[in-house]
Amino acid sequence: MRKLTPKECLRLQGFPEDFNFLIDNIVSRSNQYKQIGNTVSIPVVTAIAKNIKKTLLT
Repeated sequence: MRKLTPKECLRLQGFPEDFNFLIDNIVSRSNQYKQIGNTVSIPVVTAIAKNIKKTLLT
């Protein structure tokens, strides 16, 4: 078994392919994992926002 890379973790959270940490060489990998883990998944937020909009417009 291997550990997921930060890029793979970003993909799982719904970030675009071209997203990179602005300072990759300064932010350690462990801090990158922490930051990614503390995010809210973009697809989940999008789905919630669409449902709220749909509910408000009906």
